[in-house]
Amino acid sequence: MVNNAGVFLATAPTEEYPIEAFDQTLKMNLRSAFLMTKYALPHLQKTRGNIVCAGSEAGFNGVAKNSPYGGTKGELRLNHEKEGLKNKETQTIG
Repeated sequence: MVNNAGVFLATAPTEEYPIEAFDQTLKMNLRSAFLMTKYALPHLQKTRGNIVCAGSEAGFNGVAKNSPYGGTKGELRLNHEKEGLKNKETQTIG
């Protein structure tokens, strides 16, 4: 399974960043990957399948004027790497 959904909706300093864009970024970049993983994992474990997550350099270094995007990509990387240590089937690329 490939978690490849992600959005980069706005560029603004934190104090000006639109709340709607923040909420949508978290929903698309984190919640969608979490739900896909949650429901696919039992099937993947039975079939020895794998999970690949499309990451971003922003998950390591952040993005100027878009901390929500970098934050979500960092969380995706950390969450799936931690899961991969247990299940040996998760990889984040990017």
